[in-house]
Amino acid sequence: MNEIFPDGDGTLRLCRLDASWARRAADFDARIFRDEAWPFDVWQEMLSNPDLSFFAYVRPAEGMQTHGDIVALGGISNGDEPEILTLGVEQSHRGQGLGAQLLDFLIAQAQKNMNATHITLEVRADNEEALALYTSRGFTPCVNRHRHQEKGIRKAQISLIKKL
Repeated sequence: MNEIFPDGDGTLRLCRLDASWARRAADFDARIFRDEAWPFDVWQEMLSNPDLSFFAYVRPAEGMQTHGDIVALGGISNGDEPEILTLGVEQSHRGQGLGAQLLDFLIAQAQKNMNATHITLEVRADNEEALALYTSRGFTPCVNRHRHQEKGIRKAQISLIKKL
């Protein structure tokens, strides 16, 4: 992939992830989403699934590293009803437009399927920063809201949709 994003520490590259990225993706996810992060084995399975696509902005690899460090990661399901599965940006890189650029890229991936009429995602109702980003890109709340239980705490989720 040739998409680049200028960064104060160098140039970030947009990479499509495969199963060899599972450890780095799981570590990134744990830093960003803490208790809500997907474990390593889930990342291995998802990155091996041809019906899912994950992309990340990464710093160039250094020394003996095979892969660079992930600073932003997003995923989408492929098919006629695409869904954004995850989108996260390292705290140190927030507010620079990186999340918006990655979201736009994921939306463009969904638009490649001529049968897809919309794209969806779910977000925690109290995540105002993410909600602002999604609504700025044309996502609107769906009628359905649901709650899920996590470690004894009920958290409101909002489903959002965007017409393609």
